[in-house]
Amino acid sequence: LKSCPSAQATWDEVRQQQQRCAPASLAAQAMAMSIFFIMVIELCERTGYYTISSSKKSWLQNQGYSNSMSSSLSSIFGLLSYVSCFLGGWLAETPVGRYRTILALVSCYVVGCFV
Repeated sequence: LKSCPSAQATWDEVRQQQQRCAPASLAAQAMAMSIFFIMVIELCERTGYYTISSSKKSWLQNQGYSNSMSSSLSSIFGLLSYVSCFLGGWLAETPVGRYRTILALVSCYVVGCFV
């Protein structure tokens, strides 16, 4: 493929060149949008995780849990948060697909944050 049509190219040649480049351009745009959304989702997920995990222990103590019990529950939350990535990776490699997995697990995370 030529990078750009020559100065002597006819309009038909220019149009054919643009049509050959269009699918690659659309794929690049789709990939850029996917990367952008994944980065935004990860930013929101990390913000939510650290906000919840930093305030959870004191909130549990205000609810009547002992210091040791609130520490244990906070540790279990952290463990489950870090181990759940294996479930997400497995789901992404099944017929569910990576984008449907991301959408489903982000939806669950958002609902959990609001509850």
